[in-house]
Amino acid sequence: MAKEMKQDGYRIRMSLRWSEPEIWREVCIPADLSLGDLHYLIQAVMGWESCHLHQFVHKKRVIGVPSHDGWQEVLDEDEILANEIFLRKGSKIEYEYDFGDGWLHDIVSQGTMKKGDRILEVIDGEMACPPEDCGGMPGYEQLLAVLADPKNDEHESMKEWAGEDFDPETFDREALNSYIKALMGGD
Repeated sequence: MAKEMKQDGYRIRMSLRWSEPEIWREVCIPADLSLGDLHYLIQAVMGWESCHLHQFVHKKRVIGVPSHDGWQEVLDEDEILANEIFLRKGSKIEYEYDFGDGWLHDIVSQGTMKKGDRILEVIDGEMACPPEDCGGMPGYEQLLAVLADPKNDEHESMKEWAGEDFDPETFDREALNSYIKALMGGD
């Protein structure tokens, strides 16, 4: 985990669509990372737990976990690598997580990794990720309004639900990189 670049890789910027202020992360990924593994990396950097369905959409092709129900062709995310998507700066893919809440992410290549970049390292970002299962962006906006108003009848219960320490403006790159390193079995 987070080894000095020995293989080709890309910097990608993932942003949560419709977030204001924008919630985003920039991460270095190896060129041979499958989209299936990218899903788990997105979950880690956004602070979610992979409890819901997801899919990628690239050039009108749906990529995810294939289903045998036959209603829609889904390409296998484990067979498509980052270097097939992010080869050029500006190349992009859409990622949707939790079809009920509808968390849409725009993932855009920032180009190849730079000297000194480390694989699977968060370079930068802003804002905390919304808590899982809060109802998409409309639900998150409502949650923030309730948390900001101590007189609201739901304030205490929502504060407890979101976590006493939840701060929507917090982004801790070092803590996030330590978490990813631990998840990936790094030293």
